[in-house]
Order: sequence, then C-alpha cells, then structure tokens
Amino acid sequence: MRPTLQLAITVGVVVLYSVPKESLQQQLNNSTEVLRAATIIFRHGERNPIKSYPGDPYEFETVFWPEGYGAMTMPGKVRMYNLGWYMRKRYPTFQRKNVVVYSSASNRTITSAMANLAGFYGQNRSFLRHIDSYNPKGLGINIIPKLDDDFIMMEADLYCPRYTQLRQRHLHETRPMEKYKDALEIINKYTGLNFSTYNIDIMIFADTIIIQKSKGLTLPDWIQNLYDDDLFFELRDEYFLNIMPTLELKRLRSGGMLKRFLDEMDLVVDDVEHYQNLQEGRAVSSQLDFPRTMVVSGHDSTIATWMIDLEIFDWENIPYGAAIFVELYEVGTKLNKTVFIIKMFYKNDAEREPIQMTLPGCPNPCYYSNFKKMLQPLVLHNRKEECRISNLDVDNETLKSYETSAPTVFDDSVPTKNVLSNAYELTYSKSVMLYCVFYMVVPALLYHLNLD
Repeated sequence: MRPTLQLAITVGVVVLYSVPKESLQQQLNNSTEVLRAATIIFRHGERNPIKSYPGDPYEFETVFWPEGYGAMTMPGKVRMYNLGWYMRKRYPTFQRKNVVVYSSASNRTITSAMANLAGFYGQNRSFLRHIDSYNPKGLGINIIPKLDDDFIMMEADLYCPRYTQLRQRHLHETRPMEKYKDALEIINKYTGLNFSTYNIDIMIFADTIIIQKSKGLTLPDWIQNLYDDDLFFELRDEYFLNIMPTLELKRLRSGGMLKRFLDEMDLVVDDVEHYQNLQEGRAVSSQLDFPRTMVVSGHDSTIATWMIDLEIFDWENIPYGAAIFVELYEVGTKLNKTVFIIKMFYKNDAEREPIQMTLPGCPNPCYYSNFKKMLQPLVLHNRKEECRISNLDVDNETLKSYETSAPTVFDDSVPTKNVLSNAYELTYSKSVMLYCVFYMVVPALLYHLNLD
C-alpha cells in the first residue's frame, strides 16, 4: 500500500473514533415526548370547620356555617371547577373513557371531585348550583370506603395495627407535645378538653380556629393570644411531622398508595411496549389510545404524604385546591430505543402555572425505572401480613393504647375481637391447652392407672 493512502486511512480512522457518541441525555433532549399517563392528586376546595369546641362563640351551625360542619362552601366548589378547566387545557387530547376518578369517603372530597369533573368535561358552571342533587357514582366517581382507604385518606390506625403500635411507641419516646404543655393547659382550662398527648383532635381544634380567623371572625382574647404566637399553625404542622416520621411508618401508611400508583404506571408501560412490538419497533407509538388519566380527590394529608415520601415537602401550608401532577412520558431515542420518564409538578396557586419539582432521588430527566427503584423500599406488598403485630413486640404501653383507642376492624372490614394478631391469640390458646393438660388431664390419667 502506498504511504499516502495508508496515511489517509489512518487519519480517517482516528477522526471516526474521535467523534463523541451522543449521550442518552442528549438524545432525550432532541426527542419527541409523548404523554402516556397523568395522575392528578388535589386537595378539596374551601370548607367549613369540621366541628366546634366547648365554649365556641361560633358554634351555631345555621348561623355561621349554613352548609354544615365540614361541608364545602361555594367558593370551594368554584375553585375545584376552575382547576378542572385548567386540567382540560393541560390535557387537551384526553378521552373520558380513559379517565378514572377516585375520592375518599368525605363529603368535601366527593363534592370536590364532582365540581372538578364538571370543569374537566366542559360543563356549564351553573352545574355547581345543583351539584348536591347528583349521584357521584353516576358521574363515574369511585368512592373508597374509609376502612379500605390506604390510598387517599390513609388513616392507617383503622386497618394497620402495626402502624398504630410503632407510632404510639414513637410518640411515647419523643413526646412531641411537651413543648406545648403551657399552651395546652390554657386550652384545657377554657374548653374543658383534655389535650395532653398528640391526637387528631388537636389538629381539628387548631384547624377550626384557623378557619374562623380566615373568615374574619373575632376570636376570644385567650385564643387570639395563642394565635398571635403561631400556635395553631405549629400544631397543624406537628400532625404532618408525626404521621410517618420513620421509614417503616412511611411504608405502613403510604405503601398501599404507592403500590397502586406504580401498578397503574406499569400497565401503561406494558401496553405501550406491546403496541410497539406490533408496529415493528416504532420508537414513539402515537396511535395508542392515551393518555390514561387518574384523578384523585383527597386532602392536604394526601398531598403531604406524597411529598414526604419523595422528600420534597417544605412544611408550608397546602392550600385548598392545591394539586400534584405526576406525568409519564414516552420518549423515543435513536436505534428505536424507548424510555419512559416521570415529571412531577405542584400547583399551589390558582393564578399561576405549576412548578416542576426536582426529586432528590431522581433528578431530571427522572427515568421511570429509577423512580420505581427509588420508591420500592416504601411499597407495601401485602397489607394484611405486614400490618400484623407479633406478640413478641407487644409492650404494656401499646396494649394500654389499644384498650382505649384501637379500632374494632383489623383488615379489609373483617371484624375481630381486638387488634392483636393471630399469633398472639394462638399463643394464648396454647397456654390454655397446656394448663388443661397438666392440671386436669394428667391427674385424671394417673388416677385411673392407679399410679398416684
């Protein structure tokens, strides 16, 4: 081979191998994103206080809260309707047949779901005036019974004895209410209530005061003094701080919610990949019947739980009508390779666009595979088994708490005598059996055998 030709070939090879390969990140930046699924989780609209308290100057329901305690107000219905209109603009290609709607069993979340769907489906706003006359199930709203709700309300004390045990132990060890001792004594003095340890009633009381103040009502002097010290906002925050402060409590409380969400996303991914196989490897299959849309009408605690699990909760107030948008995109790359990414947005202002959230464990672009891997330690695969209490773990403090406050339902609405596990009952049964054998059966045998 001539030297000139050999040199040219060598240079060409060097140049060829010197061209940097395009990274997957660069390919994603230059690729088309197709929305495949969207999950919208929102807090209900404005409502009245859940209940009054002894000595409340505004306890008369017909005068101050004509819609009823805990009921949504008209401004709340309008807010949810407007959120539905925003969703209609955000997802212009959605189809009703691909929309599934869930609500907790609270009237305020059911009404919020109905108002939201009216906006989402483009109904006239006059619908809101007659909203209470409609059957929510007839509108396609799936209402989750309270005792089965490990997805929206997530009152784990009702269906997960192990959660109750571990949380009671945590509260006993950390005593989060000690720092509010003086304030609680003032509240107890004026109301006759007995707030000492943390429970949901403290949050409800604080919530009542916050709503009354927001309505421009004049608070009693003793309450106003506590309000000025931000006590009621701090008490509300304590609830979120203590509902799942450890990894295990997160899993027991929110693991069912995460499992349901990931199962739904897996179905979407499987359907897309199956369609691609039929289409001989097309990278982005635009003809699929998507996007799939899941709407969840929930509470501030629902949104807080998501944010705590994803480590993005900033402990700021979650306003009425706040919403999380979790979106799954199919992204085609070169060589017909398809990847799926997750984008998450938070909308806490009706007048502004949602803010895209950066997830600490899954930076943008957040691949769905990484998102799943990040959440796996929190997923609850078998609630019935994992919520059992081993009799070896039962301590006196926990037993005492069950005697006074334990639910009468263990799991899946199956009634039980108490919330102790079958293992505990079995141990007790064995003890009785052994007692009978040694103190009744054996002496009788010895007598009949004349061995005594």
